[in-house]
Amino acid sequence: MIKYSKENLKGLIEPYLYQQLDQEEYLLENLDPYELISKSRFDLNAKLLFLDGFNRNNYDYEDLYYSFINAFTLGTFNEPGNINKNSFEIFKSTFKNIFNSINNEEFNNNKSIIPISREGIILNGSHRLAAAIKLKKRVTCIRLDIKAPCYDFKFFKNRQVSNDFLDQCAMKQIMISQDIFTAIIWP
Repeated sequence: MIKYSKENLKGLIEPYLYQQLDQEEYLLENLDPYELISKSRFDLNAKLLFLDGFNRNNYDYEDLYYSFINAFTLGTFNEPGNINKNSFEIFKSTFKNIFNSINNEEFNNNKSIIPISREGIILNGSHRLAAAIKLKKRVTCIRLDIKAPCYDFKFFKNRQVSNDFLDQCAMKQIMISQDIFTAIIWP
């Protein structure tokens, strides 16, 4: 664990989270990205599927990724707090740049840190986390005393993501989760 002063965290986490910091020092945790997979961040699966296609130089999952970003932003493709991220094309190119950066440099905590809730659910940074999972690279996180939002299966179903896309993401979560088990009870 590394100690960071509140001032040193400026620019490494999103401004709306920085404003909620109430301590002078924070511990940064270096975590296996698989520890941060959660049913509360179902959108992570769409990003991992998109990367599956990206790694094969095809875009099998571009429509799926589009539908999740569309649902998240209610069709605006505007990321809160980032006026430059305002179209699907920018979401895609930014995601590819994040992937390439983590692939080339590891996860660089001098560029960003993934904020997580007290329960270990990511508050922001799902693109960075997806890239780290895909590349099997550890991530630097800061645990904040903030309740995590719930972006689960129901959230995206309520925002009209197709059942086919939801099913593909559920299968991806089953494949990557370390804490999902199946039991067959035979008479």
